[in-house]
Amino acid sequence: MGFNDSITRAVSSALTPEVVTSVWASAIEQSAVLSLVPEAMRMQMPVDDVRIPVFATDVEANWVVGDTGLKQTTAAAWENKHLIAEELAAIVVIPDRVARNTSINLTDFIVPRLGAAIGKAFDLAVLFPADGRPSTFPAAIWTDAVAASQHVSDELGDDLFDAVMGPGGLLALIEEDGFPVSGFIASNAMKARLRGLRTSDGVPLYQPDLMQRSGGGPRQWALDGLPVRFPQNGVFPAGAANAAITDGNPLMIAGDWSQMIVGIRQEIEITIANTGVITDEAGNIIINLFQQDAKALRATFVAGYQVPNPVNQENANSATRYPFSVLYDGA
Repeated sequence: MGFNDSITRAVSSALTPEVVTSVWASAIEQSAVLSLVPEAMRMQMPVDDVRIPVFATDVEANWVVGDTGLKQTTAAAWENKHLIAEELAAIVVIPDRVARNTSINLTDFIVPRLGAAIGKAFDLAVLFPADGRPSTFPAAIWTDAVAASQHVSDELGDDLFDAVMGPGGLLALIEEDGFPVSGFIASNAMKARLRGLRTSDGVPLYQPDLMQRSGGGPRQWALDGLPVRFPQNGVFPAGAANAAITDGNPLMIAGDWSQMIVGIRQEIEITIANTGVITDEAGNIIINLFQQDAKALRATFVAGYQVPNPVNQENANSATRYPFSVLYDGA
């Protein structure tokens, strides 16, 4: 990545008419996070920085002592959390001569992949302490879950069932904090392991989620009736490679996804230009689109997220209360 990357004749040689008549491409994977956050928890941001008042101290009722006892007062308090939007962007440069010598429409091929790249980058910033994530964002889900002691080794108990479904497991940690689990994001390596999960009666807990499949789309899966997303965009391997994750390779993230607010300042916008210049950080011109007969495809997306983590009557301690938990490979 940088400022001088482009599609060259050498790297596009596999697309010349003499060799290829069609392209076998991997499935376009969008954001797994956005697929689980309810529509009601997505908001259009009027400005880049929005304050969210969060209930921080709950009210309490007290018994009145005797016939003439005094009724006590109770406190209620709020705190502000910031929802800050930052910009994601990607540019692909396609020289005109390269485009003319391929058997496919490179613009049509690249545009959906720009959207997929935006989805991957957003997932990484939300889920893991990935390099390059904006400093204005709240801590990543993985980071805050570990800080709240809501991280579980897959070696907890006798088998994976204990680590996910049992006491002290992935679901229990969230439920004990007063939040209902609404879904999971998991590594593809978890698929084979989840197939072995059974109830005490031998009923599989991991089954096709028929409620989530519509219009002939890809099959979705559910764990104990809750949707599971398996990102195909490399998010989990990238998270595992991050030096900030020290427990072990990430396997699964569970959560009450209604407790996440996603703010969108600008939806994904695609711009195609054949004039202008692209420069590096020092201002050096890398390519002049008009003079060098090339076009640039640019995708931009401005968004942010916040986990308000409001007080509830199950757990009033914000240091140990968190609506997400994480499972890691303890081997």
